[in-house]
Amino acid sequence: VDRKDDVRSLAISFFRFDDPPSLRRKLVAGKTVLNYGLLFAARWQSYDVDLSAEKITENQLIWRGARSFLTDLWLRLNWKRLRVELEFAVLWGRIDNASTDPGVEIVPAITALQTGGVLEIEWETPRRFFGVRLDVAYASGDEQYGMGANPGPDQLAAQKGDLDGPQFEVPGDTTINNLRFNPDFIVDQIFWRRLVGRITDAVVLRPTAMVRPADGLELSASSVTSMAVFASSTPGGSNYLGTEIDVAARYLFEPGFLVQASYSLFFPGAGMDNNELGLEADPAHLVYLLLGFRF
Repeated sequence: VDRKDDVRSLAISFFRFDDPPSLRRKLVAGKTVLNYGLLFAARWQSYDVDLSAEKITENQLIWRGARSFLTDLWLRLNWKRLRVELEFAVLWGRIDNASTDPGVEIVPAITALQTGGVLEIEWETPRRFFGVRLDVAYASGDEQYGMGANPGPDQLAAQKGDLDGPQFEVPGDTTINNLRFNPDFIVDQIFWRRLVGRITDAVVLRPTAMVRPADGLELSASSVTSMAVFASSTPGGSNYLGTEIDVAARYLFEPGFLVQASYSLFFPGAGMDNNELGLEADPAHLVYLLLGFRF
């Protein structure tokens, strides 16, 4: 409706990237391949609007004074049958006025300093018969109650024992330091994917073993262990969130038809207990069948 509430972004990146065919040719030739990328991004917004108003006018304009700066580094090393890939990001942000009411100004400013990254190490035997992989993910956290993955718009503050909630509460807490991963980054089937919604405020360790006994057939087993950065973020007040076991069998037919069956079992840790009622969290199960077609 008005350009004053626009969000503006500026980004610049430098990268060297080999597409899959080029990468395969270099590896067959016995070369070591290093790919990398570096991204700088800035975003800012001077004014916002009260979206609850029936008609948007200049009277609904809210001074926001928001800006953020992001640095993202990516590295990938391929040597023979070994792949080592790393991405790490740092974000700094500030919101001068976090109010959603045009007539109310929230002081002091809300700030954010968020860091996170992923390390993947994968090795395969010749002809990809057997492979092992290690994934390590880290997302910075915040001492406020709740994980801060997807706080509801009507949830003004998080209470002790909450699984989720906003990570700031003025005037006492003016920081939002938990980095939130994109939900498309999937490491498990139950805890992060379906209970929390995305990785945040945690360190996640996932070793995986894969066997391909026939063309198109892959069997895999993973163990996913999750630890919260801050114990205060968990419902049970403990850093240990739990361990999940994921096993799967996938078969890809030549025309592109895909059949996949998986079973997941999540063993919750003390961080998922209900201390107020004195209850321990129960394990969770998931059986998943996928029938699809890959174009």
